[in-house]
Amino acid sequence: MAFLAYQEFGGSSLKTLDEILKNHEENIKRLGDAYDVVAGKQHKYEWWSLSSSHDP
Repeated sequence: MAFLAYQEFGGSSLKTLDEILKNHEENIKRLGDAYDVVAGKQHKYEWWSLSSSHDP
């Protein structure tokens, strides 16, 4: 009975484990690129904060 419900309600449209893992890998790669951008901006902000806090 459960198998019939599975087939009736999108069993063929469900992703395989390989598809899920591939999608997950792509997301991790995109997040890695975004993290690099944020980390670079954070470093720039820290440098600016440190240099401006040492007023003569």
